[in-house]
Order: sequence, then structure tokens, then C-alpha cells
Amino acid sequence: MGKKEKQDKKDARKENARRKESNKPAASKQSSSSSSSKGGKKNLKVKPYSFKPKKQHLQKNREEFIEYDDTRRQDYLTGFHKRKLEKIKAAKARDAKIERDEKREARKEKRSKLSEVKDDVEHIEAIAESRRLAKLAESNQEEEEDIYSEDFDASIRGPAVASKVSALSSKRVEKKAVAGGKKIVTVTIEDFEM
Repeated sequence: MGKKEKQDKKDARKENARRKESNKPAASKQSSSSSSSKGGKKNLKVKPYSFKPKKQHLQKNREEFIEYDDTRRQDYLTGFHKRKLEKIKAAKARDAKIERDEKREARKEKRSKLSEVKDDVEHIEAIAESRRLAKLAESNQEEEEDIYSEDFDASIRGPAVASKVSALSSKRVEKKAVAGGKKIVTVTIEDFEM
């Protein structure tokens, strides 16, 4: 309730109270005079007070009139194109934002996939490196076994056979693979005569 409505209710109550007070003496005078004439009580019908706010009363009597504010009317009528352009601009801005977000998500997914692939490649390279080192160790072990078996044969057969084997072995080419860090170096040793 607004202040005005509260004030109107207050005024209505006061008015009701005044009417009741003003009606009592008149009613008592009438009843005494009427009772003397008719000999009984007369039933007085008191109309209840009907409250009508001033606004409603004024609205009934007022003629309908529409006021135009020329500047506001002009802005409204000429503003259709401007409002349409504003809507289009807002829609474009919204679409641009959505597109930027989609591009950002695509770049993020691309980076994550690239990092996964990079991790997989590093893992595969590590496995391949370990296999290469295992093969090198195996080939080095076989060469050592061959050298030891030749020395063993030379000691068993005697010095003459050992010199022949050493002469043959001096002409052969030795290949060694040395693993250092991430690179494998192959060393070839050949005997030459001067």
C-alpha cells in the first residue's frame, strides 16, 4: 500500500465517524417525534458509506486525451532502423565470441593431442634404443667368445697353428659398435702392411 492509499482509508474512517455522529441526534429527534406520532420505533435504514478514491472519480469525469511528446514519438518512429542495426550488431558480437571460444577449444585439443603423440614417440624411441643396446651387448659378447675360443684353440694346437690363425686374423676386418649417449658409433679396424 502506498502512502496515498493509507491516507485515503484514514480519511474514509473519519468521514464515517462524522456521519454516524451527525446521524445520531437527527435520528433520536426523528424517533422521538415519530414515536410520539405512531407510538412505536421506526426502523431507520442507514446506508453504508461507499468509499470512492478521488482518482476514480476524476477519471470518470475526465475526457480521454492522448498526449504526444513529439521528440519521443519521433525517436520511436525513426528508431526502427537503428534498433534493427543494434540487434544485428549484438548478434554478430555473440557469434564472434562463440567462434573465438571454438577456436580456443580446437587449439587446446590440438596441443593435448600433440603432447600425447610426442609422449608416445619418446616412449617408442626409448624402447628402440634399449633393443639396440641389447643387440650390441649380445654381439659384443659373441665377439668376445670368438676371441677367447681362438686363443683357446691356439693354446691347444700349439704355436705353429696359433701363428697361422693370428696371421689370418690380422688380415680380417674388426667392427665394433660403441654406444655412447644417444648415438652409436661403429669402429672398423683393418690391418695394413708397411
